[in-house]
Amino acid sequence: MNNMFIVVLVASLIVAVVLFTLFLRSASWEEVPGEIVYFQIDESYISTTSVSSSNRNLFNYKIDVRYKYAFEGQEYEGNKLVAGLPNVTSDKNIADQMAVDYAVGNKISVFVDASSPQRSSLQTAKSFGWKAFLMLFFLMMLAGLFLFGFMYFKKMMNE
Repeated sequence: MNNMFIVVLVASLIVAVVLFTLFLRSASWEEVPGEIVYFQIDESYISTTSVSSSNRNLFNYKIDVRYKYAFEGQEYEGNKLVAGLPNVTSDKNIADQMAVDYAVGNKISVFVDASSPQRSSLQTAKSFGWKAFLMLFFLMMLAGLFLFGFMYFKKMMNE
């Protein structure tokens, strides 16, 4: 097995652990009032015919949200929905609900990392149960393994 694959696997696992740790730490972040200043959903099409035998078509919805908030007298702007996770969903219903919940001008709760107030999100680990923590961690691990497997398969096809 090529050393590059091991490096990619280890890097993927490190990224998963770092993001998972950030997600877990967000449970202690302080809640402050904020306001949505920008919201847009970018839809991208993903064809699964080349990935699997099913002929389903999938969409990813990238959520571009910006909000302002104040912490200890200082103004900030944030753009994270959930601490440690990308602003992407594959569920159209969730994306549509976010468009309602995070419409421009809406007053919202922002969760702020007191040790680094420019770090914020609209949802934290506190919003989810402990089962979600485990699920998130295993999903990140699976993503790393999938990336490793994909690169290994690609390498094998090129040999």
